[in-house]
Amino acid sequence: MSSNPLTPARQSGANIIANAVWQGKSILFVSEKMAALGVVKDRLDHMGLGLFCLEVHSAKASKAQVLKALKERMDAGRVRSNAEEIERARTALQEARQRLTDYAGVINAPAGDTGLTTHDILWGDASRGTLPAGVPASALDFRFPDAVSIDRFRLRELVSAGKALDDQAAAMGAFAEPARQPWRGVGNLNITRFDRTSAIEAVHKWSSALADLLQAVRAIRAATQWEGIDTTAAARQAVQLVRALPPPETEIACGLLPRMLDPSSAAALSRWADLVMAAMVSSARLSGTATSSFSLGRKEMAYSAPR
Repeated sequence: MSSNPLTPARQSGANIIANAVWQGKSILFVSEKMAALGVVKDRLDHMGLGLFCLEVHSAKASKAQVLKALKERMDAGRVRSNAEEIERARTALQEARQRLTDYAGVINAPAGDTGLTTHDILWGDASRGTLPAGVPASALDFRFPDAVSIDRFRLRELVSAGKALDDQAAAMGAFAEPARQPWRGVGNLNITRFDRTSAIEAVHKWSSALADLLQAVRAIRAATQWEGIDTTAAARQAVQLVRALPPPETEIACGLLPRMLDPSSAAALSRWADLVMAAMVSSARLSGTATSSFSLGRKEMAYSAPR
């Protein structure tokens, strides 16, 4: 029996020896390599047939080693088999063999209308795990809704469409990126040349509206020094904040608020507020002093009355 390291010849040798032992035969196993003898002996030990194998090679071929091995087998006694255990092992072997047969049938069966086997599809998916340069990682998440229904003719059409898309993307250059597409956001795929006039009119209205919005934003930023209104979303948020402001109180003159933007006017108002607060404090102190003097005069009158 000749083999290479990739073939299961050593397992086959162990199986042949086990079958001969089962039939009550004697068999001599000779190998050119010591490693093969060791592997076969280990597998026979694993199957519980180690006592039926007598090693008479290399250092184990001495008279003392042979006599010791024979004595071990004589003292081991007869191996009694359990009929139920053997039957369970036979049933498990048959089930495992049936699973392997079913697996081989499924893996080699045609996969729908693709003209490929399940093995071909799985092997192709495993061999193309690395994406080509320029293909985003999200491409691995793409799935056809019913891939097994795609026959070889439909597959050829899809491949041709993909190549045509690659050619168009190469011709568009930088605009091939979705973020820089001039038609990005257009959901109507049925636009024809008859829709050209209405489409151009809609784009002009859209452009005018954007220009008005930009002018209004610039006016707000110039009047309030409000930074950060750079997008339509920021402009919408600014409008919501302005609408949420409470109305000014009636005691506050509306013409006074714009003057607060002038630094000199704000400084003058601050000084005026400080003077008013100082006057109020002085008035409170004078009132307190007058009240204390009046109370002190009444006490003096009360003390002088008995005299």
